[in-house]
Amino acid sequence: MKEFFNASQKLEETVTSFGCRLEAILEQAFKGGHLPRSAKNELMCERLWSGLHSEALKSSTRHKLDSSQQYDQLFKDIRQVERDLKLSNPPKFRVKV
Repeated sequence: MKEFFNASQKLEETVTSFGCRLEAILEQAFKGGHLPRSAKNELMCERLWSGLHSEALKSSTRHKLDSSQQYDQLFKDIRQVERDLKLSNPPKFRVKV
């Protein structure tokens, strides 16, 4: 459980990869009998959002966390905002001369 509650998105990790990693960690806790499956939705919503590394992404999705009742919908919404942010802020490459 410590691994789950301390998990955060790595710098180059997508929201999709981070969410999958969280689900895998939580699944181990369920198999070990440490948590009831009924706690999954709330735990995943809170950890996914609070573990995001991008403050811009967190700011843009805070209302989604507050209004979303289902993890799957929150996950989808955050992934969409991540995609939109990447499209509006493409990476800048340095050209060596």
